[in-house]
Amino acid sequence: NTKMKEVAWCFSLILALLPLFSRATTDFCYFPQATTNYECWGLSLVASASSQAACRAACCSNSTCALWQFCTPPAAGCPDASRGGCWIGASADTCRSVDGWMGEVKAVAKLPKATTPTPIPAMGNATSPIFGTLGINSHYLTLNSRPFLPRMGEIQFSRIPANEWHDTLAAAKASGLTIIGTYIFWIHHEEQAGVWRWDGQRNLRAFVQTAQALNLSVFVRAGPWSHGECRNGGFPDWLVHTPGIRLRSLQPLFMQYVGVLYAQIGAQLRGLDWGSGGPIVGIQVDNEYGGSFQYLAALKQLAITNNIIVPVYAKTQWPEEAQPQNLLLPLGGGYADGFWSSSTQVDKGFSSSFLFSVLGQAGYPPLMVETGGGMTVAYHRRIWMHPEDIGALATVAAGSGANLFGYYIYRGGTNPDGVLSTLEESQISGYPNDLEVKNYDFFAPISQYGDLHPHYHLLRRLHLFVHAYQDVLATYTTTLPALTPSDVSDFGTLRWSVRSDGSGGVVFINNYQRNWNMSNTSSPLFPHPAVVLTLDRSASNLPTVSIPHPDSTPAQVAANAYVMWPFHFPVAPGRMMLAYSTCQIITVLPHYEAMHSLVVMATIGSNECEFAVESALEILSCPRANCSCDGGNTCYVRSVRGSSTPLETVMFRALDQGNVTFIVLDETTSKTVWRTDLALVSPSGSYVTPKAAFVMTSPASSNTGLLLDNGSAKFRLRTPDYSSFLVLFPTPQTVTVGGQVVVGVPFGLFTKYPFTITANSRSTVNVNLSLVRPGSTPPPVPLGPAHVAQAPDQDAQFGNQSVWLTYAQIYHISLSTDTQRSAAVRNSLRFRYIGDAARIYVNGSLVQDNFYNADSEYGFLFGLDRHAPAVFELGFDLYILPLRHDAPIYLATWPDFGPNESVVKLIEIDVLQTTDVEVVTA
Repeated sequence: NTKMKEVAWCFSLILALLPLFSRATTDFCYFPQATTNYECWGLSLVASASSQAACRAACCSNSTCALWQFCTPPAAGCPDASRGGCWIGASADTCRSVDGWMGEVKAVAKLPKATTPTPIPAMGNATSPIFGTLGINSHYLTLNSRPFLPRMGEIQFSRIPANEWHDTLAAAKASGLTIIGTYIFWIHHEEQAGVWRWDGQRNLRAFVQTAQALNLSVFVRAGPWSHGECRNGGFPDWLVHTPGIRLRSLQPLFMQYVGVLYAQIGAQLRGLDWGSGGPIVGIQVDNEYGGSFQYLAALKQLAITNNIIVPVYAKTQWPEEAQPQNLLLPLGGGYADGFWSSSTQVDKGFSSSFLFSVLGQAGYPPLMVETGGGMTVAYHRRIWMHPEDIGALATVAAGSGANLFGYYIYRGGTNPDGVLSTLEESQISGYPNDLEVKNYDFFAPISQYGDLHPHYHLLRRLHLFVHAYQDVLATYTTTLPALTPSDVSDFGTLRWSVRSDGSGGVVFINNYQRNWNMSNTSSPLFPHPAVVLTLDRSASNLPTVSIPHPDSTPAQVAANAYVMWPFHFPVAPGRMMLAYSTCQIITVLPHYEAMHSLVVMATIGSNECEFAVESALEILSCPRANCSCDGGNTCYVRSVRGSSTPLETVMFRALDQGNVTFIVLDETTSKTVWRTDLALVSPSGSYVTPKAAFVMTSPASSNTGLLLDNGSAKFRLRTPDYSSFLVLFPTPQTVTVGGQVVVGVPFGLFTKYPFTITANSRSTVNVNLSLVRPGSTPPPVPLGPAHVAQAPDQDAQFGNQSVWLTYAQIYHISLSTDTQRSAAVRNSLRFRYIGDAARIYVNGSLVQDNFYNADSEYGFLFGLDRHAPAVFELGFDLYILPLRHDAPIYLATWPDFGPNESVVKLIEIDVLQTTDVEVVTA
């Protein structure tokens, strides 16, 4: 009853009924979302419509109608006569599952004509002798006059041991990042007045040079106030307590100290700026500043005075404040949840982050710096993030127009040791939250020990698409459809947007929202089983596009799915256009051979998908779909099911006589695709398809990943498995893995290389656990100065530790290995426990801590190698503080206390190992 073949019938009926209605629009007869067995409220009764057909026609003929519902009492599910009949309305605010109702919801977007962006004058030296000229306009960034869409992630060098920087950046590069953002926390470098530290993991210059060696750009967030959950927001204590000081102001005393800081930063970055051929592409002054622009202008001038000359000077756009045009580029952000909420309940105030909007401020490109890559916990608010939170959030940012993807944070960190105090945000230091003393993992895509969380792969999949098509994506601006959700509680309205130039573009759909179960029909969030979108291109004098075609079966968008559907899109640039697609593009090799292109797609959010191409001479083969062509050059590929093997779905001969092959993977396999040729730009400006440009890895573990150094013929694979495989394309002549030649076997269009890591290459880590003292119920948790729960003994290294020493359950853990440890093997422990918080001490020093958040999947990780050899020779102590049943904190899931006041339990300890092996192709 909801198939789109009814559209033609609907149109005919409306023409017959024109005398009865003031207006009829065929576009409004495309109904994308079937609401069968859902009853909706907020609608108006049409008493004259006594059948489903008449009800549908009544909605089709009403330009403001977005939804119709019909039920005939006493059919099962119609609650009573007053609820039956025909109901239509302009919004699908509330719907619930009730048998007996049927109906449909419209989705129409009117695309504006493309506009010409306004150039923004160069802010500094924008021309690099290596990479060329970086330009800015009101819509997007350009590199050598070509639009491009960079991807940036925050990686804080002073929270990561220096010997881990290279692998961290290599993993970030492999995920598609092109720019590394980094805070400079003043207190990390001048904790004691006049004593500057740029050594070890505080060595800014060495970090930037490491990024440069990997062909990554760097965006410096220079402060002086940074926040980043650092003590005093990064201000040293001596500065905060300087008599008469007015922080973050133009006061000469304060600016004198800031001048010294910026001079130090300038000395660290000397010769590394963009204009000198270095990687520094921009600088942000201060952070989240809501005062007068004169302060930020003075900071910008300080940077220039200290020879920090860069193409981009920026500020965060929240809170908004007036500034002279083009003084600083505003950078946006958004999070799926926030530890800073004072609520001890589910806080749905962040739900708007999952609704599409139009990003950016007038006259500036929509650039992001803090799209949440995860979220940390506070003592009073124990957030448990899910990978899909981050995947959906990034997709919404992309669909809302982001032309710089910027994530906070991309690699988790560990707070360095302070000399005078610990270095985390806390209530005792005058801030509103108690953070963990050492742990700043943030559930980032890359953990604080370098492991890969599942959303790393979700973001990489998005970045592959953006990288392949950035020159067109950057030019597309965002349009919202005619009907949008009225607010975050409106779950009946399809959530979608269009990025377009008025002719072609990409549709973004998000059917995921944190803290709602979208597959549970008792919830107002539900799957969309029959979707057809109408794109009105009349402003560009072009015909309307329907996705999918009206003659096709409507598309599906599953619960919790977020998808991207292109239309009139240059899928194989210069060779072939997609008319539309409900298969999601992953990436493309435009010329892997002289006249051959390969397009990789996936079924995401549905079991099947379809697409059509506009510029095909003929179908050369179609082994895995239903293919047909019309009288022109448009061919349709329907009933496509994704595969775990890169099998050919269809091959076309394009108008230029070249061949274009499409493969369609399933959703799980789509997260295993990598490219080895990712970079900001090739210094030569030329594109040469490398051998093994595509890599597919085993989907067995999210902790399997590539580490990309410079060059695509050699990379490293990090895997937790002894037996694994790589799938490569184009096929190299030879492949060695870990120094051993591996023989490939055909795997669809690609070649599969199975390999085995010898068991004796890893030493077995044995864990010996002894209980030193059982825990006991601690005193009630007090509220701190900010009126939220206060962490026990937050100043653990520098003050009273009585709560931990008196009430914590204490274990001593010793380790033994059967062979000498290898530098290629990474060793970690994962603790699953129940309690209030946990701490690890090595040789009496606090090295790691954790606030319990009921996360049974990822647990509390502890990287052993960072603390070797002491941790292997001396062992370590694990303290677990019991959790009180009346603790004034937020937990997503509370444990069972039984009759007890508190609970503490060490459930298990897992040994986690990964091995790095070098892969060389020739």
